[in-house]
Amino acid sequence: MRDDRELLRLHVTALFAHDGDGRMTVTNEPARTPAPRLFLGWTAAGNVWLFRHDLRLDVVDALQRRCSQEPALVDTDGWESAPYLAVLGEHRPVESVWHDPKLGLVQYATTFHVT
Repeated sequence: MRDDRELLRLHVTALFAHDGDGRMTVTNEPARTPAPRLFLGWTAAGNVWLFRHDLRLDVVDALQRRCSQEPALVDTDGWESAPYLAVLGEHRPVESVWHDPKLGLVQYATTFHVT
């Protein structure tokens, strides 16, 4: 049986197209809009994070260090996005943030997207 982290990985694979390095490119919606620069999802079984294909390596490295320190969570009340926004803002202004603490019908994860 798959754990929640594996289910979240499958969910992200369905949401976004990925390049050969596993980095997100566009949404898998008819409009094929650019993927978020950062996808961060939490489950009790562990976290999943992905980066968009056009992020500079220094930005990816900084975000990777921060993501790898996040505890496995399901409830992110009180979670602070400012450190992520600061790193991304140094690369390019943050256009939008999407944080869904319950992810609608998918109860196994909490996600955070930044474009």
